Amino acid sequence: MLLQNYPNLEYVIIDGGSTDNSIEIIKKYEPWLTYWVSEKDKGQSHAINKGFERCTGDIFNWLCSDDILLNNAFYNVAVAMKLDAPCWLIGNAFQIDENSKYTKKETVISYFDIRCFLCWPATAIPQPAIFWNKKLKDLVGFIDEKLDYTMDIDLWFRFYTKQKPTLLNCFLSQSRLHDSAKTTPYGKYHQMFVDELAQWVLNNIYRLDDEALMPELKQGLAFLQSEMSALKRLRNHIFFGKLMKLWKILINKNFPV
Repeated sequence: MLLQNYPNLEYVIIDGGSTDNSIEIIKKYEPWLTYWVSEKDKGQSHAINKGFERCTGDIFNWLCSDDILLNNAFYNVAVAMKLDAPCWLIGNAFQIDENSKYTKKETVISYFDIRCFLCWPATAIPQPAIFWNKKLKDLVGFIDEKLDYTMDIDLWFRFYTKQKPTLLNCFLSQSRLHDSAKTTPYGKYHQMFVDELAQWVLNNIYRLDDEALMPELKQGLAFLQSEMSALKRLRNHIFFGKLMKLWKILINKNFPV
């Protein structure tokens, strides 16, 4: 976080009253922190909003304790970010495991439209690789504290209804994959994430009444229908259908929900 080649930074840390060695680590970096607190909160969404209320800068991002921003990420964002109008940026991201080793997965953003929200688990954008400016914050606001698992997706969608994002062709962050993460496939919270996501999509996408986005929504739904038809044909294929069934059995056996 400190190796950003960018001097004008605010670091705000909101800790939910940790009983491990988090406080000792925070105090070690206290000279570089704008503000920090360790106290019980009402959940992750509430904690994030508490942090944003302390921020006074022009560019915003939040970072969970298990994720990492790459060196010079802030510099790359500052160079690309517009400040005179609502703006948000999406960068690429690596995935790391519990031991901070790179996995084979990386997210390179080639497009971002309403299809991403319709098929989020397959098209998810790593949260720490997204930055936005004060103009957009003032227009949209912050996290919906009623959401426990889809608060970031909801915020990106509210951004999207006001302003399309700029895609940065560079890597900004590392997202850590582990069983305790809320959106890890087959992790202990995965089913709760899927349930909340399904309800969110129903409430926000399928009931969308924004006329400006309706053509894009129709195209997205047509794309989704085409993908489902292709998947059905694949499942019915003599060879690939059997392979997919075998893969499903192995996944369910070795990674129970």
